[in-house]
Amino acid sequence: MDNLIKLRLGLTIAAVVGLVPITILFAVGVVAFFIPLIFVAKSPPLGTLALIGAAIVSAFAIWSAWKIYALSMSATPVVRNSHLLASGAVIAMIWGMVLAYWTRDLPELTYIFLMPGIVSSSMLALTLKRTKA
Repeated sequence: MDNLIKLRLGLTIAAVVGLVPITILFAVGVVAFFIPLIFVAKSPPLGTLALIGAAIVSAFAIWSAWKIYALSMSATPVVRNSHLLASGAVIAMIWGMVLAYWTRDLPELTYIFLMPGIVSSSMLALTLKRTKA
């Protein structure tokens, strides 16, 4: 097999294992928290702001992880905003550690929350290495 095909196969497996579960969990969480939030009038404003802030941080981390995946899949990656992507990978790692700490009693969720940061950081390192070569 060609090296690019092997690389793309490995990246796709990593994305399926590391990014798909958290993306599905985020989509379900948005539906489970924000749709009822619209219909519940007695929700405290601080709790609402905390949920919106968590959703924004999570959306940025997931977006950057999928953007890094898309860049790493290209034959010749061109990284324009490396600082933005690196900050997205770092935020995904830190946010994943915070969420993993909160759910430390459920080891399955701990791994799900840690995987996007690990996968996106390694994919970004590989993409930047391929860009320079």
